Amino acid sequence: MRKLFVLFLLLPLLSLHAAAQGYNATWQQANAFYNAKQYDQAAGLYEKLAQSQAGNAEVFYNLGNTYYRLNRIGPAVLNFQRALQRDPGHRSATENLELTSSRIPNRIVEPQDIFFVSWWKSLTSAQLADVWAVLSLILFIAGLVLLLLRRWRKVPEHLGNRGAAIVLVVSFTFLLFAYTASERKMMRHKAVVMSHDAPFTDEGSKQAKSLIPEGTTVTAMGEDQGRIRVILPDGRSGWMDASVLEKI
Repeated sequence: MRKLFVLFLLLPLLSLHAAAQGYNATWQQANAFYNAKQYDQAAGLYEKLAQSQAGNAEVFYNLGNTYYRLNRIGPAVLNFQRALQRDPGHRSATENLELTSSRIPNRIVEPQDIFFVSWWKSLTSAQLADVWAVLSLILFIAGLVLLLLRRWRKVPEHLGNRGAAIVLVVSFTFLLFAYTASERKMMRHKAVVMSHDAPFTDEGSKQAKSLIPEGTTVTAMGEDQGRIRVILPDGRSGWMDASVLEKI
């Protein structure tokens, strides 16, 4: 009976060990294909790994590099974006995303932000999501401590009330920063154009007004009968077929 119990406990560990061995073997084989310039085979294995290791930024980074070598701009941009979604501080993914985006023909360029918009974006960048969340939690606890100290008459009432109010307001401000940064990190509403010269219909029109190049990253705002309302990098809004978009 004891042996059966021990075996029951060991089964999950054995399964994890086997899965890790399988992952390592596939990873090494994919890298070998990539180094041998057999990019189609490498892409197939990296795609397999991406399904089983959805949180691994390196898998998506290598997959982006592979599609770049295959001159498939849309999938390359998509996977570099997914790598950054999982690791916003991945410098190589950022650099390769910029390089790949520069190869998009007729690229739609995002207009330069005015100074306070640029400041807000840098303040709520994806890399700072955890920092703001931790600071918000620390200040929230500090505010509660001040309220308790005031109640126990350990600090003057007016100082306790004012101090707690200030600290809690700053805490909720940092919480807003954390939420905004987290949204940037998750890229919930971002999608990549995966089709060459995908039709784009302006709002209020039924005919395609322009063609959007493959690899363009858009903001998806809603879906209706197989079409998705999107906002282009230059601020234009309209509709595109859901079949030409892949959400990050």
